[in-house]
Amino acid sequence: MKPDSPSKTSRKAAEGRARLKLKRHLGWTAGFPVPGARGQLTWLVPDAGEQTGLRAVTVGRQELSRAQRTANALRRDFPRVLPKLVGDPDAWRARVDRVLELVKPAVHAGQPLPTDLFAFDDMHGRQACALACENVRAWPALEPTMAALSWAPRGGAIGCRRSAALGGGPR
Repeated sequence: MKPDSPSKTSRKAAEGRARLKLKRHLGWTAGFPVPGARGQLTWLVPDAGEQTGLRAVTVGRQELSRAQRTANALRRDFPRVLPKLVGDPDAWRARVDRVLELVKPAVHAGQPLPTDLFAFDDMHGRQACALACENVRAWPALEPTMAALSWAPRGGAIGCRRSAALGGGPR
């Protein structure tokens, strides 16, 4: 039995493949780093299936390479379904490229990662940075939490209900 509309079926299949690639190879970008061994980073990623709500992922050279290739492949191979998965593909790609740019020296050369991305206006914007600084000044105990939140995609996930890297759809 053939489907009534093959294009809808193939679009759904493409969306599923893209979502799988996004989650498998870029899912860690929705989390935040914690100190780990030299040359490898431990990344805590939101995961509802875990008791703590977080899953630890080790990010090394291989994961960085896969993430870069996957970002390129998604943009090239899935231009029609990418907006449904990540919202604005250009903003998503700029964020992924920026995260990879920040992580590469830490993995390849053992350089420390920035602890707080609110220091970079291009990641969150000036208003978010000012608000984060204001909150940390008012409640210093929030500093580690704000540092972890600084790695989260702007707007929760660039206009997505769930993290774009975890396969959430646009609002």
